[in-house]
Amino acid sequence: MGRRYAAVLRVAPGVEIVGYADPDPRALDAARRISPAPGFADHRALLAEARPDAVCVCTPDDLHREPAVDALDAGAALLVEKPLATTPEDADAIQRAAERAGTPAMVGHLLRFDARYAAARQAVAAGGVGRVLHVRAFRSAAAADRRRRGARISALWHLAVHDVDLARWITGCEVTAAAASGVTDLDGALVVAAAHLVLEGGALATLDASWALPDAFAGRVWTGFTVMGTTGCLDVPSTHASVAAHAAGGVTYTDPTRFFEPPGLSPQGALRDEISAFLDAVRGRTALPVPLVEGVRAVRVVAALERALASRAWVPVAT
Repeated sequence: MGRRYAAVLRVAPGVEIVGYADPDPRALDAARRISPAPGFADHRALLAEARPDAVCVCTPDDLHREPAVDALDAGAALLVEKPLATTPEDADAIQRAAERAGTPAMVGHLLRFDARYAAARQAVAAGGVGRVLHVRAFRSAAAADRRRRGARISALWHLAVHDVDLARWITGCEVTAAAASGVTDLDGALVVAAAHLVLEGGALATLDASWALPDAFAGRVWTGFTVMGTTGCLDVPSTHASVAAHAAGGVTYTDPTRFFEPPGLSPQGALRDEISAFLDAVRGRTALPVPLVEGVRAVRVVAALERALASRAWVPVAT
């Protein structure tokens, strides 16, 4: 994900990439091929030597706290990839650091910048479906992507958190209770999760997430999101095969609504819009579109789902 951030920032007006931090030299080399800049094996060295005005944290899901807190303590503005953290304790620590620093801090819930979901939110807020009764979502990714990331990556934290955030954002209702069931792989990683949520006002949400698609599946991701109400229904279908690029190595399918880098053109899609919104907030032009508290609330819901999965019981979610 860090390389995609670099591709967007490389052409962002008024932005200079002053450094990358990664303990893997190969990852540093890959980033520098996108946009040349000094590389550091440790984020603390980057903060001390490069002294950035803003930092994007794109580490694995469970490794956000330390670089995020250190960046804020150094006075840098912060954009941290979703999920904000993988424990409520880590999420709260990042939020406290942001409050101490007083600098802009945002969580990258990418799909809020996808025009399809934004339109769904506007329609629900305008009463287009009446009173919300049910949210149904599924999000599946290729099994090879999970193997590449390793057993530490959970279907709840990496995939379901998208739809947890969307369910809250689109309906305007917080989650009050959670239940879950799941399937683990041979290495113990959660590869299929079925989440059941109760929203304020009594609506229900059912969210399915999995790392179970065949590796050859077009676009390597398949999603769906539906809101049903007393007077109507909204559906955001998958666009996993919107653009097909045919080359000697085969066919590559891309969803241009999220990240799309056509030959000879700058990156397009929701990630570009997310980063642009963050930069506008850092420059004082607009308010932060996704403040850290939104990430904290999503973390609390997913943490409740983890507890529900372990206990096989409904778990309350503090609002």
